Amino acid sequence: MAGAGGLGLSPAAYRFFREQGLPAPRTGFAQVVVNGSVRGLYTLVETPDRAFAERWFASTVHLYESEAEGDRKRADLADGRLADFEAVAGSEVDYADLQALVDAAGHTALGGFMQALEPHLCWEQVVRAWAAEAVVDTPDGYTGRGRHYLLHLDGAGAASLLPWCLDEAFGGKYRNAHEEDGARSVLFERCLAEPGCALGYWQALADTVTAMRAFDVEALLRQQGPVLDPFVDSSLPRGRADARSAAMDGKRKDLGVMLARRLDELEATAGCRVDPADDLDRDGVPCASDCNPLDAAVGAGTSEVCGDGADDDCSGQPDDGPACSACREARVGPHRYLFCHGPLSWSQARASCQAQGSDLAIPNTVAELRLLAGGALNGPRWLGLSDRAEEGVFQGVDATPVTFPEYPTPWWREGSRDGVADSDCVAASFDAGQHAAWCERPLPYVCEDPCAPGLDEDGDGHPQCGDDCNDGAADIHPDAHDGCDGPDADCDGVNPSCDDGGGD
Repeated sequence: MAGAGGLGLSPAAYRFFREQGLPAPRTGFAQVVVNGSVRGLYTLVETPDRAFAERWFASTVHLYESEAEGDRKRADLADGRLADFEAVAGSEVDYADLQALVDAAGHTALGGFMQALEPHLCWEQVVRAWAAEAVVDTPDGYTGRGRHYLLHLDGAGAASLLPWCLDEAFGGKYRNAHEEDGARSVLFERCLAEPGCALGYWQALADTVTAMRAFDVEALLRQQGPVLDPFVDSSLPRGRADARSAAMDGKRKDLGVMLARRLDELEATAGCRVDPADDLDRDGVPCASDCNPLDAAVGAGTSEVCGDGADDDCSGQPDDGPACSACREARVGPHRYLFCHGPLSWSQARASCQAQGSDLAIPNTVAELRLLAGGALNGPRWLGLSDRAEEGVFQGVDATPVTFPEYPTPWWREGSRDGVADSDCVAASFDAGQHAAWCERPLPYVCEDPCAPGLDEDGDGHPQCGDDCNDGAADIHPDAHDGCDGPDADCDGVNPSCDDGGGD
């Protein structure tokens, strides 16, 4: 179908790039009919090839498409990574121009990074493209997961960055570029580390946020409505076009609210980086000291409100005031978890858990992992997994090997996130996922009470510390049918959803 939920979001994202003067493919819609049967309306995206490049650039030596393969791999401009790119225009064997860019990016000391890259990079265009990636909320661009983008190299060997595969645009998943603990692509990481380059990016982001407000995505999607709406929600009676349009209007309004909130966040982030002394929420606390520069009720010196799950005093953790408990209890059925602020090293965190009759938590299901990665803490937090006993072999604090299907061995490589030798302990967060980290790093942590092997309090045949995500409800277990309007009955971490195709 034409975009997520039938809204046509990727064409809107590509159009935004083009209207900012940034090279991007054209798009259209096509109704597909097979043997007289209408199969739906689909988005057409212009093929990135030499004809496309010649519409935007005076000269073209290469147009490269990134080819990230495998789970969680990014395509990046780093030594030994030319295989991450495919030439869709230009020589398919001579990548000398791309290699020159890689060499300049990786072998230049900070302090002269922008100047050294000037012959190899169209800085103004690239920085504006990064800002557009953030504003259209695409998770797979160069500044996000780094999986899908295009690189154009002109006759002078200068590179421009172009968007590609914007299927998830405006999806609320864009976080990596502005997360302190998130992985970043080489050029973006080094740009943010050099004051002059960073200031250029933050200013471009502020300007691009202003441009997006004027672009008015919600209004554009309403204009597309008469074309797209008849092809969505086929469960509605054919004569109920009014109901279908009303439902789609609701989706468009929800998107508008989400995007407005996101633009506020980006505006505050960019504005504070450009001028740390600014006070956007007029609470008397400048951006440099205000963890939420858009909320006058939050700031350094504000009293922490216990139990609200918010970081009211800008300490870095919610509910950590003098009157608040160091750990916050959560239960799934009879099973107890403790979300503790710390921060402590991995060993200290484990000792703290044990002193409370628990141990560091070990996720056994997708649902449990999502609970532990979310919870009442900000940023990464320690879990009860490490490869301290045998390098490269991760196991729980109870010495059981990790068998959970979302723990592929390559992901737990040493230094996968922290970049230091002793990255043997596992931390997790909602945005950054799970990763091996330096064990002495002070972090919040999650404890979980032990349970006897095979303990099954609800008698559904699935043990409490095995694959049952709620041992207090016999109708919730991995073999249960997951309906559309209730809890996560099948423990797959999706709640609520008709995710198993059944529904009710």
